[in-house]
Amino acid sequence: MKKMKLVALFLSLAMIIGLTACGGSDTPDTSKDPGTQSSAPAEEGNQPANDGKVYNLRMSCEASEGQWLAVMLQDYADDGAEATNGQVQIELYLGNSLGAAGDIWSMFTQGAIDMVHCGVAHAGHFPVTNIVQTPFVVSSPECAEAVMVALMEKGMLTEFTDNMHVVAFMPTLMQQFMFVDKEIKSVEDLSGMIIRASSTPLMTAVESLGSTATSIPITDLYMSLSQGVADGTITSVDAADIFKLQDVCKYLLDMPISTGMNFVGINLQTWNSLPADIQEAMDKVGAEYQQKYLELNTQAGQDCLASMTSGGCTVLTASDELVAACKDATSGMVDQLIADLNAEGLDGAAIVTAAQEAIAAFEG
Repeated sequence: MKKMKLVALFLSLAMIIGLTACGGSDTPDTSKDPGTQSSAPAEEGNQPANDGKVYNLRMSCEASEGQWLAVMLQDYADDGAEATNGQVQIELYLGNSLGAAGDIWSMFTQGAIDMVHCGVAHAGHFPVTNIVQTPFVVSSPECAEAVMVALMEKGMLTEFTDNMHVVAFMPTLMQQFMFVDKEIKSVEDLSGMIIRASSTPLMTAVESLGSTATSIPITDLYMSLSQGVADGTITSVDAADIFKLQDVCKYLLDMPISTGMNFVGINLQTWNSLPADIQEAMDKVGAEYQQKYLELNTQAGQDCLASMTSGGCTVLTASDELVAACKDATSGMVDQLIADLNAEGLDGAAIVTAAQEAIAAFEG
């Protein structure tokens, strides 16, 4: 395993998976070189012996050139090639350059793209992941990852496993409140405020707390906050730092609310075409990078927070009373999640129970 270039990674702190620029919408050439791809996939669990072929895999990435995540994914591709003695060659297409963000998922499931690094919010086909986006359910990205792994082991993530072999889950940093000029000490202080939120669960949470939720693209958020269109936002510190929200927001409320779930996956047909020993090697590399991601994500969060506070943003510590009041105000969202999952034909109660058991096991 080659040494990760950590200096380069930590200099590139901008990791906003849901924020990366979309590439062009031209449809790529989806033809496969018959000399480098198996023409008929094997059944999963009954893969062929190593045939010595080279497998060229195209991977769409939301990360953009220069971001630490893009560097990490290139290292993953390089280590995958090394672990398979050059038989797996992964070519990265950064910034969704293979197509519009809304088209990437369809291209992936149809086999036009072999691998994808994607945010579930962009894909829009992952209702179970709302468990980690529901306020105050998970306490950290590491906890969110533990939930996803546990649900997959229990066969409850068919939204993933029906379409791909998961390489790694990549939870975002925790979402938190930032305010332009109001110091929040109690839940009553939130009443009447206009707060930007980036997902349906977070918008519901804002409304439950007595504020008015608004949806503003992250690229327009700086101007909206500076002009008084919104009084605050819910975001992660890395997103806040890259868009310099500390220049317009005086306060960051240290109260982790929820996270988002991103992932790297291999198209199931492509995965089933790989020999068993190559699958084993790729799984080992994937497990290493799932852990590496968590470490680098944590470091990026720490560095971004330092940048924000040095830029004049004050971190407010949420009191136990404020946390308890916010949790109480949003407690009904878990029941709503169960109902929403049931409406998708899933066993919502069983999924939430399994997630809660995974959280309890993680927290010890």
